[in-house]
Amino acid sequence: MRYDIEIHFLELPKVTRQDIRRMRTLDKWMAFIRNELSDEEMEAIAMSDAAINTAWDRIEAFMRDAGQRRKYELREKYEHDYVSDMEGSWKRGRLEGVKQGRSEGRAEGRQLGIAQIAMNFLRAGTPVATVAQMAELPEAVIRKMAEEHGIQLS
Repeated sequence: MRYDIEIHFLELPKVTRQDIRRMRTLDKWMAFIRNELSDEEMEAIAMSDAAINTAWDRIEAFMRDAGQRRKYELREKYEHDYVSDMEGSWKRGRLEGVKQGRSEGRAEGRQLGIAQIAMNFLRAGTPVATVAQMAELPEAVIRKMAEEHGIQLS
């Protein structure tokens, strides 16, 4: 099975004013969608093409129906609020993650610093009990660290 796809990009900002009688259907639709024409020009475009006329009628009916317009406005507000809330949540989560990462990094750095200092004291011949007291770690932990680093204890 073979599929063909054709994609067209319509750049509304590049639409220029033309005489409505010389516009092609696509040009009329783009002018209609861009919504920068006067009411008279919009009506002239709508009258020159049945599909655009149907769209124009539906837009006018929608604008006259206060209930439908209100539902639309509420939906728009909901969408904006949702996006705003998600952005705020993302920023808060990112800040909390950075703060937690820094805190864990400092704690890990302290642990590594304490372990390094304890190993240096052991290499210098400081008794295990003294190193354990200074590092505020149990003697068993100090002995295990010494063993892992190949330090002979006396």
